[in-house]
Amino acid sequence: MKKPVAFIIFNRPDTTAIVFEEIRKYAPDQLFVIADGPRAHKKDEAQLCEKTRAVLQVNWDCDVTYIYSEENLGCRKRISSGLDEVFSYVEDAIILEDDCVPHEDFFAYCEDLLDYYKDDEKIMAISGNNFQTDDFEIEESYYFSIFPHCWGWATWRNSWGKMDVEMKSWPNYKVSGDFDQLCYDVFFKEYWTTIYNDTYLGKIDTWDYQWTYSCWYHKGLAILPNKNLVSNIGFRENATHTTSENKLLENLPTFKMNFPLKHPTCIKINFEADFYVSENIFFVNDLKERAMTDSMKIKLFKYLMDKNNLEELFKNKVYIFGTAELGEIINSFFKVNGYSIEKFMVNKLSENNQELNGIEVVEPTRLFEKEAKIIVSIEGNHDKEIIAKLKQIFKEDRVEIFSWKDFI
Repeated sequence: MKKPVAFIIFNRPDTTAIVFEEIRKYAPDQLFVIADGPRAHKKDEAQLCEKTRAVLQVNWDCDVTYIYSEENLGCRKRISSGLDEVFSYVEDAIILEDDCVPHEDFFAYCEDLLDYYKDDEKIMAISGNNFQTDDFEIEESYYFSIFPHCWGWATWRNSWGKMDVEMKSWPNYKVSGDFDQLCYDVFFKEYWTTIYNDTYLGKIDTWDYQWTYSCWYHKGLAILPNKNLVSNIGFRENATHTTSENKLLENLPTFKMNFPLKHPTCIKINFEADFYVSENIFFVNDLKERAMTDSMKIKLFKYLMDKNNLEELFKNKVYIFGTAELGEIINSFFKVNGYSIEKFMVNKLSENNQELNGIEVVEPTRLFEKEAKIIVSIEGNHDKEIIAKLKQIFKEDRVEIFSWKDFI
């Protein structure tokens, strides 16, 4: 049985027509159309809204519910109240906005997973988005994430019922241990605290930040496909939010999904995938780079310029795990002060990553000195994961393993 579809439209007849054609091909038995009214101060918007609604010519056997507002409610109120009404009628639904073009396999993917996880409260959303790089590979058909991307997604009545559009619980949650546990470093916490503060205060007219927050508050996870299934074609000046170019997100290609789906053996967040999205899609890395340019780098450099600190550090052989910019910076300070590290280390060697600045790059093995120190120069919470793995490898040796953050 085909799942209900909720289609969110506004004032763009051209993109609406493209997305609606994909919905027409799917031909759901139930269709809900959510539309906001025109803004009074926007010239010709009333005509655009009318023209957009006229695109929706349903020519298949379908129960259609039009959830239209003649006055402008704004993004936050219109979409959240519209979905409230959708889920007053149905137990689950596939949700598309007027600029999110799905691959034909997106619908079957959502169908399967809506049924597969309908009784699992840990799963709150099914997304069609994958923003990973081209070399991202997993054996399963999908992975679990803290980010419920909503450019083409699906959910259940019970999950949507946890939506806190006013974020009433935010003042308490932001000082809670649950939020601290989710924040892999201070930059992630600063970024999302700013976003949620502004959303809570009504400075951002949106609904999706509140949805992400609600999933976090209830410790719910999202399902993301192993390859992208929905392309956002709405990046342009007259968009509500996607008004500027974004080469990482706009007009992404979509891919075929293999069926039957291969399910993961356990529900576990893919931290590396989430880390990439956090750093690059949500621009936490930009915040980090600005901060690293200032206070954190200053603290790090002050430590490394202290001769006593370096003498203590180099009582044993020293290795640096990580060959990115931070690892090079740390090594350059050692070199300036007359100290040399033994080797750089990485998880997996490649043909182009076997030497850095004349120093050999190796994979961690049990062949190192029994007394050594490994500085993990990985940014973000990924350093914790690396440290845990290294401690397993060197568990019988007297190898001290610590993060660069311990210097500051």
